[in-house]
Amino acid sequence: MNAHIISVRVGNFLAFSKTVELSMFANKKIKRMLTNTYDVKSLRIVKSACLYGPNNVGKTCLARAILSIKNILLSVAANVSPNIYSNSKVCEFGITFSVDEHVYEYNVKYDGKQINGSARKFVYEKFSEHILDGRDKGKVKTIFLKDFENHITKFPENKEIENAMSLVSGDNLLVYVLNQDKYSSIKCIRNLFRSFAEKIEVIDMNNIPIEKTLGMLKKDDNVKKRVVDLISRADVEIEDYTYKKPTSTSMTQMRTPLNMPQEEVLMVQKMFTELLGITSTHKGKEVPSIFFDSTGTKKIAALAGYIVEALEQGKILVVDELDSSLHYKLTRAIVAMFNNIANKNAQLIFTAHDIMLLDCKRLFRKDQIHFVNRNDEGNVEIYSLDDFKSTEGFRSESDVINHYDSGDFGAIADPDLIGILLEGGSDE
Repeated sequence: MNAHIISVRVGNFLAFSKTVELSMFANKKIKRMLTNTYDVKSLRIVKSACLYGPNNVGKTCLARAILSIKNILLSVAANVSPNIYSNSKVCEFGITFSVDEHVYEYNVKYDGKQINGSARKFVYEKFSEHILDGRDKGKVKTIFLKDFENHITKFPENKEIENAMSLVSGDNLLVYVLNQDKYSSIKCIRNLFRSFAEKIEVIDMNNIPIEKTLGMLKKDDNVKKRVVDLISRADVEIEDYTYKKPTSTSMTQMRTPLNMPQEEVLMVQKMFTELLGITSTHKGKEVPSIFFDSTGTKKIAALAGYIVEALEQGKILVVDELDSSLHYKLTRAIVAMFNNIANKNAQLIFTAHDIMLLDCKRLFRKDQIHFVNRNDEGNVEIYSLDDFKSTEGFRSESDVINHYDSGDFGAIADPDLIGILLEGGSDE
């Protein structure tokens, strides 16, 4: 199954008071770097997108929003926290996505307001399909609409389901509260939601689970070879990266907090023992990676499993702070893997601070670079580099780094830390 994100919308969630949108649409007028794009029928979308902006404006919040959408579609408990400055408890999420040659749009509202001790939860759902006609235009067919606030329920192709919709609660999504064995249409939509959501992986570079890479290292196949090859090529000093089951029982003696439950003690010991089995080879000598390798090497090792899986299985990888602890050339190489013509289905969405990635000559198209900024009214905005036209003194071949560093695109911090030293000078 081929699946791609086309756009993500989020409103009244964490940093976002007003609705913002991250668009993965490619500008068809841009003829450069067509290998950085996919065609889905008459639509063209980008393979990767990066988000820049100061700290604490919403970049991480967007990654969390995508994770929340994934969990909602999977019927997994999601982090649905409204904007702290808003009086409303209703969070809004929307995602337009493609599955094979079909384009769908799903919008949902989650109301966390407590009524009689319980939350109202999913008060609005609308699921539609875009019927494209080859000119980027086409009709939008509503598959179902559930609007509790206005007492509207629609399922145009099945009146029996439409009648049943008015009887269900908002505790969960419609496809999880109606009987899928009774209604085949509900089963199909549920399977579609789950299949698409399972294509999404959201990770934080400061807390990457090693289990995925570890699982791949335990196998003896081509995927393992690609993981090891990626790690070795990423670190010039590593000749090999392997897993060997530890034989030592010393970890059973490791110290753990006295008040930790026994089952948690066993889990921690097992995981640490597994980590001891990961070895990196430097100049012919094998050493435990957990003790010897740098933070950056450990991060790329943990990330390697996600990268290889995404490229192998056509997944959508969302990474918060991709450039954390990685050399800028390595970060560029990772992005280039997703932009490459050899990548047939995978997508990469990431946040970053390293301006060395802002390269519209060899790495990115203008429609792949996005900025997250807080405007004069205090609302977060997301806009693309493609929004800046040549009439404003910018072309795709221009020096983007200097423009960004000069503040021409906004979304840049301007700290005056030296002032602290000057103001805190000696009184002598």
